[in-house]
Amino acid sequence: MQAGLIPRLRAGAVHGSDRWGIIVTRPTDPTFRDILTKLDQHSPPTAIIIDQFEELFATFSDAARTEVVSELTRLLVQPLMASVLRSHPILSKQF
Repeated sequence: MQAGLIPRLRAGAVHGSDRWGIIVTRPTDPTFRDILTKLDQHSPPTAIIIDQFEELFATFSDAARTEVVSELTRLLVQPLMASVLRSHPILSKQF
């Protein structure tokens, strides 16, 4: 990732990614949960790269894993749904 994905994002491989913040973290990093909970729809566009994602399944309790997955889902779904709703010709009139 450090040699491939991140440099490509910084170079704008995905439209606008040259202006994104990039955070690299691991589930076992002590700041992992804080990073997730501090990001919201008002944060600037940010790529969250979760290295060693399998640690979430190997080292977290079921409850902690569910909490993290719920937070990741919130971070992914809310902006995606807002984008879809704004781009839909009929629904966009409401937004």
